[in-house]
Amino acid sequence: MKFKEAVLTMLKDNNKSQRWLAEKMGITAPGVGQMLSRENATLNSLIKVCDILDYEVTIQPKRRTGARPQGQIVLESKADK
Repeated sequence: MKFKEAVLTMLKDNNKSQRWLAEKMGITAPGVGQMLSRENATLNSLIKVCDILDYEVTIQPKRRTGARPQGQIVLESKADK
């Protein structure tokens, strides 16, 4: 899942809008749109959005056993497509 898809999923799962996110981030609604349209979002942007939506950023090995926890979102790079 790409950054934009992940943020939109988190917003939907929390019944929040991009406008709401913009207010929490202290930026304009078009600013959120611009952030989401960038293919290379910064790690700081990702962490800030996740923190606001009560998610966390974790790093784990790709090779793991068992199912992923419900609600877990896996980000991929453009090169992964």
